Amino acid sequence: MMNCMDELIAFLGVRYDEDEAAAKAAHHEGQRWLTEEEGVYRWPDDELVHSADRKADARHIAMHAPAAVLRDVAAKRAIVERCERAINDQGIAMEDGQEALAECVLVQLGTEFSEHPEYKQEWAPWW
Repeated sequence: MMNCMDELIAFLGVRYDEDEAAAKAAHHEGQRWLTEEEGVYRWPDDELVHSADRKADARHIAMHAPAAVLRDVAAKRAIVERCERAINDQGIAMEDGQEALAECVLVQLGTEFSEHPEYKQEWAPWW
């Protein structure tokens, strides 16, 4: 039977799979997203990706380009894996509080998806 942290780890894994799949579908090796006024362009081919209403919106969209999302997902997967190992004591030298800290990190990572219909309130921060 899965405990609360195991369920949260599985939930995060599925969300990261979804984010990764969407980013891979939009990603082309070597591309970067840049802004010019309200436009978001794919470099190096200067293709317009999106035309926003405001410059700030265009900058925000460009910051979340597929390559950035792929790096973000990889980093979060590494954090989750390290926390899971700490919780399950898999080869990590444990010091006082490490398991509790790992659980806090997982709970905090989960808040990114707190509006997802499969998010459970028992995963919400308790502090």
